[in-house]
Amino acid sequence: MRSIIQKGASVAEAVAQALTRLARSKEEVNIEVLDSPKRGWLGLFGVRPVRVRVTERNPEEIKIAVIEEVTSALLRLLHTQATIKANAKNGTFHVSVYPDQDTGLIIGKHGQTIDALEHILGKMVRTRLQDMTRISLDVADYRERQLDKVRRDTLQSVRKALSSNDKVVTEPLTTEGLKAALGAIAKSEKISYTIIGQGLYKNIILSPKQDRASKTVS
Repeated sequence: MRSIIQKGASVAEAVAQALTRLARSKEEVNIEVLDSPKRGWLGLFGVRPVRVRVTERNPEEIKIAVIEEVTSALLRLLHTQATIKANAKNGTFHVSVYPDQDTGLIIGKHGQTIDALEHILGKMVRTRLQDMTRISLDVADYRERQLDKVRRDTLQSVRKALSSNDKVVTEPLTTEGLKAALGAIAKSEKISYTIIGQGLYKNIILSPKQDRASKTVS
């Protein structure tokens, strides 16, 4: 990654000149102000120029900057101010939002609003980046609390299926919820499962294990 030091009469001027030299946008660089404008001794001898260091970001940093910017723009449409932090893990970009006001408006009943916002945010980011970036949106750690609940509910459903020796169907699950549920199911060697449903939500049919292998129906 290239890094240059640029002088200018102001920070804005120095940054603009550096971006031109690097042929990059602001989203694609990190900017560090080395020297602020300062007048000479006793205000004489003019003003000392600004110096900035402008360094190219790696592709992941660029994506994170874009994702945070797009998330901020989406929240502004909802008249919501929040602290936004994005990071990458296992090929998915996780966006954590901590609103300054009531989180209920963004989460919605049973998480329906946050699910819809995640879907919209994903489309906006993919359009902006022109790729298939995967997005996971969380608000005030709601997702993690819900995933813990999914794991507990799934284990309870497993016990119910085993005790009744009959099929049990889970509540509708998002992609992340589905992963959490399957992780819980994997703890039991006596349960088989079938995944059903289309679109954003899917259900799992649990049944005491038979000789046939588990399968997935899309």
